[in-house]
Amino acid sequence: MPLSTKTRLLSLLLVGVLFLGGCGRSDEAADYVEAILDLTFQGDVKKALSADKETTRADLQALYEENIDSFVYDNITGQLEEDGSSVSHFADVVKDIYRSQRYRVISSKRTGTGAYEVEVEIEPTDAFLLFQEQLTEDGKRLGEKAQTGGYTGSDEQIEAQIKRDILNHAYDFLYAAQLDSSYAKKERITLRVSRKDGTYEINEKDMHEFTVQILRLDEIQ
Repeated sequence: MPLSTKTRLLSLLLVGVLFLGGCGRSDEAADYVEAILDLTFQGDVKKALSADKETTRADLQALYEENIDSFVYDNITGQLEEDGSSVSHFADVVKDIYRSQRYRVISSKRTGTGAYEVEVEIEPTDAFLLFQEQLTEDGKRLGEKAQTGGYTGSDEQIEAQIKRDILNHAYDFLYAAQLDSSYAKKERITLRVSRKDGTYEINEKDMHEFTVQILRLDEIQ
């Protein structure tokens, strides 16, 4: 059950929802990026609300919750159950992992008409790496259990039992990974921001890559 690097990201949803207006200064581009990051990882809507008067707190909170639930379903529970009934069980732990992310907007510069580059310093965390390692080991153990007759019934019944055990163990693995996670050395990522018709918009590819790197999803095999 490898974690996906193609999960839906709140930042991508916000591209079509949250447009922060301004007069075109590089510091405004930096404020925009900070607002997106705070909303994505902290669930903090304050900076976004102060800049975008047309978007409500409820709308932003709903997007944040949707992003968390989507991450859980796409990467943890969706392969184990179709109804998504366990999503909320895992969501609070994922929120804690997201909130623990360390990032800091360093600088912003104008690179052309309506174009900016915002540099952000991050300290990637290994929570999902630790989680995946535990899942892999557990998969081996459950495979051995199945081979030695530890499960009984039809093939479909055995598969359902294995999925149930994986799901039951996964929560404990995720919780432990969140507690045991550590930070890697600092690195910097550049996010491109464009401004058109008085509003800012972050580059989708850049924001996706940012999330992949800060969560170290690209290191998961």
